[in-house]
Amino acid sequence: MASLGEVVGALISQISKGRSQADMATLEVAKVYKEHPLLSSFPVPKMTLDEVVIDLKVSISAAPVRKVLSAEAKREILAEIDKMTREAVTSEPSLQKLSRKFPDLSGIMDQTHPKFMERLSELLPEEKEIEPKSIAQAAASVIRGHLTDTVLGADPKVVNKLSKDFLQSESPQIEAKLASQIQAKISGVLEVQPIDKERLEVLVTASELQSIPPEKITTLRLTLREADQSWTQIETEKGEVQEKLVPH
Repeated sequence: MASLGEVVGALISQISKGRSQADMATLEVAKVYKEHPLLSSFPVPKMTLDEVVIDLKVSISAAPVRKVLSAEAKREILAEIDKMTREAVTSEPSLQKLSRKFPDLSGIMDQTHPKFMERLSELLPEEKEIEPKSIAQAAASVIRGHLTDTVLGADPKVVNKLSKDFLQSESPQIEAKLASQIQAKISGVLEVQPIDKERLEVLVTASELQSIPPEKITTLRLTLREADQSWTQIETEKGEVQEKLVPH
């Protein structure tokens, strides 16, 4: 199933490519005419399509309500996940004990913080639909890795019993708890996101339309008119020369 915009865009794209192929063919003919002693005095033939009218039959199957992640919502979620991670260091008993034994635990965490936030950011694509549960589980796994790296940075040989207990027993429990909290946060943010109503899903191929009752098929008339463009050099305010496509 495709969106109406994708179908219309594909039609316009194919017609534009057809015009491009026709121009290439005209160029080949022009070369022949130019080099032929008799044809050189004749005008070079060229076919044009000043206007194309397409009657497109489609069945609009749905106008789904979608909730996508805005840049602002992404920043809010990332900030909350970062806050949850730092709070875990001060609220989880095992990490509290480690913090007392290794006072620089927060400082070590800060060293890998940029990479940590980068990995989290990759999990949250902007302007896309996301599945809160899977994103939350992946984010919790990243947090567990971040905390593990921090503990290993404080106690590289992992000879300390507190470190071993955290890595083997406590960190999986913290991961599960954070996954639940993050899922709730993402779901809450998506609830207040604007609804995307612009995407209309349509059935358009012959095989798809065969099973659709005639009264549920809509005919859209598209009128496409040719508008040529040419490359033009334009001087900017800084005196730089740029090439731009402008109407011919």
